[in-house]
Amino acid sequence: FALLEHFGDILELSPELSWNRRFLTEISYRPVTVLLSRRSFLPLEQWLEMADLVACKGRARVILLETGSRASKGLSVDLQTIIDAQRLSSYPLIVNCFAAAQNWSYVEQFAAAMIGAGVDGTQLQVEGDVLQSQPGADRTLYGDYFLPLTKRLQALRATLNATELMKRQGGSNR
Repeated sequence: FALLEHFGDILELSPELSWNRRFLTEISYRPVTVLLSRRSFLPLEQWLEMADLVACKGRARVILLETGSRASKGLSVDLQTIIDAQRLSSYPLIVNCFAAAQNWSYVEQFAAAMIGAGVDGTQLQVEGDVLQSQPGADRTLYGDYFLPLTKRLQALRATLNATELMKRQGGSNR
């Protein structure tokens, strides 16, 4: 933990650690942000229990990370799980859009759908040979694709936030 406290900002915990209650409780004593990953084999209740264990002493900040399941056709996040996690907890929830979509050509639409579903954030992650598998990939992730993508997603989130704020302020005038 000493290395984390001096050099790290976020500790990401895999769902495989969900059984280790002692470790999760030990983390709760540390002033660290913990990203709790979930995969399809980890039930929602157990994921939220993990979060509660990490947050129980009030020092660790918890962020839930939905990574989806490895289905053959991608786009494999269970929307009901996301809705239930938001309803049952107060922890911020983000979705790893690349892990869930499993293909760069779906990431933008998938991220937009997750923002529309009300998640608190989207994670865009690059692993292994993803860049080498795309034509012109040496440019794609940077200015040609990534920056415009993030700007479009930020604009979508701002529009949805403004719409929600107008609904709350205006009541039901329509």
